[in-house]
Amino acid sequence: MKMVCELFDVKYGHNYELCHLEEDPNGIPFVSRTSANNGVSARVKHTGEAPTPAGALTVALGGSVLSTFLQPVPCYEGRDVATLIPKHPMTDEEKLWYACAIRANRYRYSYGRQANRELPRIVLPPPPAWVRTRRIPDFSWIADAVAHPAPFPKARLVRLSDIFDIHNGIPATSLYVFNEDAEGRIPLRCPSNSYEGTLAGFVEGAGVLKNKVFPAETLMVGTDGEGSHTFSYVMAREFVPNSNVVALVPKQTLTLAEKIFYSKAISANRPLFSYGRKPKGERLARILVPEPTAGMEAFILGCRYSVALKKNSHA
Repeated sequence: MKMVCELFDVKYGHNYELCHLEEDPNGIPFVSRTSANNGVSARVKHTGEAPTPAGALTVALGGSVLSTFLQPVPCYEGRDVATLIPKHPMTDEEKLWYACAIRANRYRYSYGRQANRELPRIVLPPPPAWVRTRRIPDFSWIADAVAHPAPFPKARLVRLSDIFDIHNGIPATSLYVFNEDAEGRIPLRCPSNSYEGTLAGFVEGAGVLKNKVFPAETLMVGTDGEGSHTFSYVMAREFVPNSNVVALVPKQTLTLAEKIFYSKAISANRPLFSYGRKPKGERLARILVPEPTAGMEAFILGCRYSVALKKNSHA
């Protein structure tokens, strides 16, 4: 474990006020204390002062305290933003690990308490071995991620059980759940109002019945939890559902885009199950969703960022 000042040269940023700069949509990124958009709140013209070099970490000392980002291009900083320059060569993956580790300390600076003096003394854990083997995905395709709206498909409404076979999950109490992934382990999924929140841990694949392990691109639906019931997602990896989740296996072949359509259609039924009324058993089976039509895939592939699906639209 080392302190931030042992790993990085900690410098105060340019301390610019955006109102004193000239904005330019094609200019240099201006990093402020926001937690969104990689910290970038505007783009500005060159001020005559050298920008912070690409590859630096920026850290918000106030506002969204300890919002830390890796800047892929040179940038300027607003007030109360520090920059971290590695003292020794680091990969981008290692920098992202340290950015997450710094961000994890933000709970210490609630209620307006800033991190100006204490940032250099924050203690960070070393990157685990898997960080050095991971590679940052190539997102250059996002430049083409524009919307090409297609008409919303009109279809007859049918019962969910007419389109999918519904498979119940298994109680987590019968499994040993690990916090970390490893070879041979499978994600255990639970209800959540976000895809990331569905991960409850990992279980040994050898210790789970084969008919309770579902392949990637299978739908899941949360059936319990006041803030998480009825949310549906298409899983990117094989998984084991816990007892508050069901897996939906289509009775006919569906493309990935069509499965995503159904995940949103199922989630739209969430208001039917307020006040403790759970979407379990027959209640879930009889919710109404559109029957499969050709327009479903076209509608999803016309949405923004759908270019990521087009390569897999027939998976």
